[in-house]
Amino acid sequence: MTPEEFKDRVKTKTANLVFLNIASAGVFSLLWVHRTTQTLNAMPGVKPISDLLAIWMSVCMGFALLFLTSFGVYDMEVLAQLFSVIDAYPIEALINFILLPEDMGPTETRVVREIYSTLSVHPGISYVSAVFSVFFASFGYFLLAVLSLLFIVWAFKARALLMELAPRAFAVDLKMNWFYTFFFTTFYVNYCINDLPKMAGKQKILREAAMRINRERGGA
Repeated sequence: MTPEEFKDRVKTKTANLVFLNIASAGVFSLLWVHRTTQTLNAMPGVKPISDLLAIWMSVCMGFALLFLTSFGVYDMEVLAQLFSVIDAYPIEALINFILLPEDMGPTETRVVREIYSTLSVHPGISYVSAVFSVFFASFGYFLLAVLSLLFIVWAFKARALLMELAPRAFAVDLKMNWFYTFFFTTFYVNYCINDLPKMAGKQKILREAAMRINRERGGA
């Protein structure tokens, strides 16, 4: 397989990947990861990337979107105000407030007063829905953080596979920057795959030039 054929199997411009990722709220990146994982794993003699990684990424994305859209507060300003109330008190007071309402002390009482004060100016949102909204929104943001971590893990696995595969299959000495891999994950991996044919052409010219110079020196 040539670098051009390998590139055509992925066949996604980096700019298009960025645009489609934004337009689909990250869903397209999951589809791209699944398809690219299959393409990389199909190459002979490589250590495959586990399909479970893509599956867990999909699980985190699905539940994060579910919690953030279905259980979120209708007014994001209210959610921000509730989070500010929560941040102002120690975690023990919040746990007692939720789990042991009958044993509330002065601190827990202030939590209740401030939450009711926040909700009093938003009569369309009940106390129960607000508590559940804060909980599910927090868990949704947590899942998004886990998803970001899984994207980074996948990107480094793809980086290792490509750097091992390129010299053997395409005669390309591929060097992928770890900094770009960490911060740009799938976008950088896609860029490097698209750049393989160009790198192969440049390195072929350099090898031929080096061989010609060696022949000339040997003849001299």
